[in-house]
Amino acid sequence: MSIQPKERLLSLDAFRGLTIASMILVNNPGSWQYLFKPLGHADWHGWTPTDWIFPFFLFIMGTAMAYSFGKKLEKGMAPEDLVGKVIRRTIIIFAIGLFLNFNSSLLRVIFNNENNGFWGTLGATFSQIRIMGVLPRIALCYFAASLIVLFCKRTTQYLWIVILFGVYTFILVFIPMPGESAYELARGRNIVYFIDYLILGDHMWQTDIEPEGILSTLPAIVSVLLGYFSGEWIRSGYSRVAKLTGLMVAGFFIMMQGYLWHDYMPINKPLWTVTYTLFTGGLALQFLGACYFLIDIQGIKKWATPFLAYGSNAIVVFAGSSYVAATVAIARITVGDETTPIKTFIHENLFVRWFEPLNESFLYHASFLYSVFYMLLWGIIAYILYRKKIFIKV
Repeated sequence: MSIQPKERLLSLDAFRGLTIASMILVNNPGSWQYLFKPLGHADWHGWTPTDWIFPFFLFIMGTAMAYSFGKKLEKGMAPEDLVGKVIRRTIIIFAIGLFLNFNSSLLRVIFNNENNGFWGTLGATFSQIRIMGVLPRIALCYFAASLIVLFCKRTTQYLWIVILFGVYTFILVFIPMPGESAYELARGRNIVYFIDYLILGDHMWQTDIEPEGILSTLPAIVSVLLGYFSGEWIRSGYSRVAKLTGLMVAGFFIMMQGYLWHDYMPINKPLWTVTYTLFTGGLALQFLGACYFLIDIQGIKKWATPFLAYGSNAIVVFAGSSYVAATVAIARITVGDETTPIKTFIHENLFVRWFEPLNESFLYHASFLYSVFYMLLWGIIAYILYRKKIFIKV
């Protein structure tokens, strides 16, 4: 990990920052019981704005790859020279994800009175630690997409999209989970879940679902490739108007392909279906296009300053916010004769108490305000790093 200032594509940083801020917002409600519907994931098939956030981040990572790899290759570096750096970054991102999962597992063991001494605590922690998650998936997608764009020509890169989509869809449609019929997509009854359970066992997010699982990583790689192609397009020699038009038209076309096929292959985030990849990839193109229009074409930048701060240290802000959020949600403090999670204490005393005398519907507002408070707290941290021109590169 190094700290260095460098010239950046501001519209990409703004889009990345908007995505990170949104991710912190939706991941940290005051209470999961009182959650406005757009701030939660779809129950299964379908989507909410929250379901756009993760594929947007993978898309943005692909766009950034076009710049980072492109500049190095233009300086004469061979693709083979970049593999070591790709492997190193993959390991670091995956390790950070595992550390966050380990922290959550350890805290649950300690505060659920499962402490049986050092080795007993460590064993119980590893027995239930989640292996996959947001950062491990980012790492795997980054590694696979990097190899594809470094060692394959453009036509072969397109072919890889067909292969990834085709193999995944074939497995999902034609290979059933034992005891189930083919093309069964219900939660806990599909081949994606079955493979995750065989490989991960008790190390899944929940017993019947792993939203960042093994098999569903295949189409998620395409989310990165779509971002890479958009970055290559922006780096091309075409005019800014032509670039904007290409982003918006391609985005609309790709989004509609996912939407129109929804009745046949449902848009589904936990399964990361092909339609979900296309729908969110098309939306990401249009969001990037909007940022590109406002910042790079119109020069309207002031609105984006907070998001530039989030986006300039995206992994650090996301990992840090996740670590603190998990800690305060699980760690408990004694209040009177009872113990309560730190997060619950803060939420109930700083937010709920102002709404409780009214009616239950206002508890949704209290929960939302906690999310906003936590997002802004990390926005301040990100802004301090941004103003000091500290960009922590993972």
